Formats: sequence, structure tokens, C-alpha cells
Amino acid sequence: MVEIGDLDLPQEIYEEEASGRTAEIYDDIKTTLKLPMVNMIYRRLAMNEEALAWCWENTKPIIVTGAIDRAGEQLTDGFSIDGAPAFLAEGLRLAGVAEDQRPAILAVIDGYNRANPRNVVLLGAISASVARADRWGDSGQFKCSKSS
Repeated sequence: MVEIGDLDLPQEIYEEEASGRTAEIYDDIKTTLKLPMVNMIYRRLAMNEEALAWCWENTKPIIVTGAIDRAGEQLTDGFSIDGAPAFLAEGLRLAGVAEDQRPAILAVIDGYNRANPRNVVLLGAISASVARADRWGDSGQFKCSKSS
């Protein structure tokens, strides 16, 4: 565990620390999801390489159908929070962020905004699959129907 103050955070394998099969899976995750980084969910799963492999082998086929993207978009389409201030790039300037650093920060935010809705859907599918397997002795593989 990594300790931050009174918090004990689960360990994870960062991209720069990954090797062998874990590094290969990380590369595949970034390529498949078209993201510049590997999300914390996968980095923490990587503490058990077999868990990471199982999760990725069982989620990638659904991801490539586009079903996860569509489901994630449904979560965020028209999403707004009443009274929340708009975040504009101007806010970065006001916060003292150097102009040459702003595109990198906005790219990270964009990456997480694209990845997190997918991750909510994927984790829900994994959770449902495991629960189904526990209850009914199912194979533990989850299914996703294509919708238009």
C-alpha cells in the first residue's frame, strides 16, 4: 500500500514500471482505447497479472464492437450539473499555468473524460458477470448485445 497521510492506497504498476506480459497488455489497452495512458483500474489489476489478463481478454472483444463507447456516451450525453461553473482554458491562465503546458493538461482531461464513462460500463459488466457466475455457475464471461 502507498500511504498518503492517513490514507492507505492500493498498490499499482505504473506504465514505466510494467514489463513482459503486463507491458504488452498496457500497450494493447492504449491502442484499443485510443488513449495516451493506462487507467488506474488496469494499473491496480496489474498487481495480479492473471487478473489483468482475464479482465482485458474478456473486455476487449466488447470494446472493439463499439458497444462500450455507445454505452459510455449515453451516460454523458447532455450531462451537466446545475450551478457548476464552466471550466474554460482561460481558467488555466488565471491559475498561472504556462501557455505551453495547457494543451497537455487539456489532453489529459479529455482522455479521462473519454475513458471514465467506458470504465464505469466495463466495471459494471465485469461485476455482473462475476455475480452471475457465482449465482448460476455461468462461465463468468459477460455478453453485450449490439444496439444501434
